[in-house]
Amino acid sequence: MNRPPRLVRALAALMLAPPLMAQTAPDAPVDPVRAAFDRADTDHDGRLSRAEAAKLPTVGPKFEQYDENRDGYLSFEEYRTGFPVAPAGTTAGA
Repeated sequence: MNRPPRLVRALAALMLAPPLMAQTAPDAPVDPVRAAFDRADTDHDGRLSRAEAAKLPTVGPKFEQYDENRDGYLSFEEYRTGFPVAPAGTTAGA
C-alpha cells in the first residue's frame, strides 16, 4: 500500500482545518415585532388582511385604528404602530 508519510497527512489536515473550523458571524438580532408580522402574514404578500389580523388578539380588534390608509390591509408600518418601541435605556410607557 502506497500511503503518504504521516507528516504530509498532518499538514494536509492542518490546511483543511481553518475552513472547517471557521465561525460564522452571529445573525443580526431578530425584531420580535417583524417576526410576529411575518408569521401572521400567511399568504406572504407583505401585508395583513383583515382575516390574518383577526387571528391576532391584540391586533384584530384594532384593525380599523391601525389601517391608516383605509385600504383594508395592514402594512408592516401600520402594524408596528401598535407596538411602540422605547428608546434604549428606558422602558415603554415610562
